[in-house]
Amino acid sequence: SFELRARFGIPKKGPIDDKMARTLKHAYLACVSYIDAQVGKMINALEKEGLRENTVIILWSDHGWHLGDMGIWGKATNYEISTRVPLIVWTPDMEESVRGKRTKALVELVDMYPTLCDLAGVPMPAHLMGQSLEPQLKNPDAEGQGYAFSKWEDGLSLITDDYAYTAWMPGPDSVAARMLFDLRQDPKQMNNLAGQAAYQELTDILHQQMLRVR
Repeated sequence: SFELRARFGIPKKGPIDDKMARTLKHAYLACVSYIDAQVGKMINALEKEGLRENTVIILWSDHGWHLGDMGIWGKATNYEISTRVPLIVWTPDMEESVRGKRTKALVELVDMYPTLCDLAGVPMPAHLMGQSLEPQLKNPDAEGQGYAFSKWEDGLSLITDDYAYTAWMPGPDSVAARMLFDLRQDPKQMNNLAGQAAYQELTDILHQQMLRVR
């Protein structure tokens, strides 16, 4: 956990004792409470200025720290805990019946750009990789995309409804993961039938690998 070891007062090696762990978690929760208060101030300011009913609000963040989970205190991993982030959307046109509800649909942060385009009535650029979340904002039970990706350094995470798969690259078992990620980065490939066929083939390969390691 290099992010933690570089801080003042943290031992450079060895375990984090119970007293230190309690202090770290206490400080972490204090930070979360502080940010929560700032969000409230921002929304109050929008209401005071009469802008609330003409503003789309999207709240998201980086993923959090492991805080000792799996022996890791920092955050830079490809494990499932690092592939989940807060993502809250509010729109003036959102139906009262769906406000405050959660969706189980798989989404990615690259989906925010096309979502804002849809909600603001702005033409969507052709190069965008994500997909609009407007269907989920109208109906939280609407089906989302089949896969979500997260990449950090030499690893790639692939999340599906049933599996969380992490491939560490380079390596013979991660060829499909690397090819899949590279393909996903090229919108021109994803916008033609050959690219879509390759995408499906690679996801099938990874799915079989997940079945073996489940």
